[in-house]
Amino acid sequence: MSRVPASGALEPTPPLYQRVMGDDFARLPPAVRDMHILAGAALAEGRATVTRGANPFARIVARLVGFPPAGQDVPVTVRFLARDGRETWVRQFGASGFSSELCQLGGLMVERLGVLRFGFELRGAPEGLSMHLRRWWFGPLPMPLALGPKGVARETERDGRFCFDVPLALPLVGPVVTYRGWLVRV
Repeated sequence: MSRVPASGALEPTPPLYQRVMGDDFARLPPAVRDMHILAGAALAEGRATVTRGANPFARIVARLVGFPPAGQDVPVTVRFLARDGRETWVRQFGASGFSSELCQLGGLMVERLGVLRFGFELRGAPEGLSMHLRRWWFGPLPMPLALGPKGVARETERDGRFCFDVPLALPLVGPVVTYRGWLVRV
């Protein structure tokens, strides 16, 4: 997607996270900001530690979504594709993977996993990015926030690398999955 300024020349649309965050995007640490400057296809690789919840229902949910099994020092690959104002992220943790599609809805970044959509407020600061759930939907139906997933995903920079910490829990169920680690663009 491109914009046509007064000069008539096409300008590329800013990356999704930059559009959603506005001026806060520039405050992010370089490794976090650079991971989200996408145009076309990109690839990142790294390592992660994955923990899974013990509740049987949490394990079923994790398996249905395709979240990775528990493991230490798991290889991670993320393939990104930015097109038409949207991003597709395909995450591979060892032999297990899942994908999601991201887009903007007003001031929220919306992530779609199958029939579920989650609207996040993105907060940027010099120490990193945090994602706070503000809305969620089952198909077209808005769902009560109190019944939504819990956990604040965080992205930081350590030793020049993009680092992530993504905890996910459900009300009455408890922890489903947490994955934390690092990535570098290749």
